[in-house]
Amino acid sequence: MIGEAIAAALPLMREQAASLRTDTCTIERQSSKWDAENRKTAAVWTPIHTDVPCHVEDSPGTSRSLATDERVTPGTPLVAVDWTFTDIQPDDRVTVPGHDPMWVTSAAHDDATHPVETLIQCRRTR
Repeated sequence: MIGEAIAAALPLMREQAASLRTDTCTIERQSSKWDAENRKTAAVWTPIHTDVPCHVEDSPGTSRSLATDERVTPGTPLVAVDWTFTDIQPDDRVTVPGHDPMWVTSAAHDDATHPVETLIQCRRTR
């Protein structure tokens, strides 16, 4: 009975979450490429998802936490994207016009716990 109610409400919940996504972001992954001219390895950012409707929510300036053995800056934004965007990994780069680049700390994509949207925890420093 509860499962049926949730299943019936899920499309509406997804529509409501989508209406909050007024920004557009790009999610990229770093790889390397040999630069023969300069004889060194160069970083290359490959788009994983482009033109993704998203919503950036900054945390209060007083929050601090540890992520991947480094101090996270006070602003640790949470980026919400549609639940269909998967394959987002730590250290991927999220760029949103009007915001500094952000790097993924974790991306919660689990249909059981986040059936409405994928929540991407980011950090501002790399």
